[in-house]
Amino acid sequence: SKYNCEMGQWKIGGRTIRESDSKHQYGWISVSEILAYSSNIGTGKMALQMGAERLREGLKDFGFGEKSGVDMPG
Repeated sequence: SKYNCEMGQWKIGGRTIRESDSKHQYGWISVSEILAYSSNIGTGKMALQMGAERLREGLKDFGFGEKSGVDMPG
């Protein structure tokens, strides 16, 4: 799948989501590229398409929300 990352700014629900670096102005990119570039917009669009429950389960499957086992504060 490919997602349109709106050249770095996406207006949705009265808000604007931006990429963390203004130099990151992506158009249509693949899921692999979204992950590699850490695209905020691409991630948001994938999350909306997945829906809340499926997103929650996917994040849980990757270990989000669990202790990492690394003995460091935070």
